[in-house]
Amino acid sequence: MTVWHCHVAMSLDGKIARPDGSFDWLEHYPAQEFGIEAFAESVGAVLMGRATYEIERAMAEWPHAGKPTYVITSR
Repeated sequence: MTVWHCHVAMSLDGKIARPDGSFDWLEHYPAQEFGIEAFAESVGAVLMGRATYEIERAMAEWPHAGKPTYVITSR
């Protein structure tokens, strides 16, 4: 049986990122351990939207190395 999990970070007003796509509002808060590293290790594949893909693709290191990644887009 396939099990689906969803992990989303957002502000109290329901926003995930600023209108320009930045998420610098998260940087003002101290890092907390929510078990995201263990969660990421436990998944077999990653599904994300195009905007998230573009942000993560620009990172120095691909955060989902070794995992199939699927990008959902209307383009």
